Amino acid sequence: MKIIKKYIMDLSSINWTVIGQLTAVTLVLLAGPFVVFLVAGRGGNL
Repeated sequence: MKIIKKYIMDLSSINWTVIGQLTAVTLVLLAGPFVVFLVAGRGGNL
């Protein structure tokens, strides 16, 4: 039981806000090239 409590305490000490913000920034940065390749693949017309 002590091991389970230790893992729960380790997870609660993670700064989830920072992880969420970094994930959002990563998705935005990856969306740009994705749209460029999507438009290029369709012949340049959205």
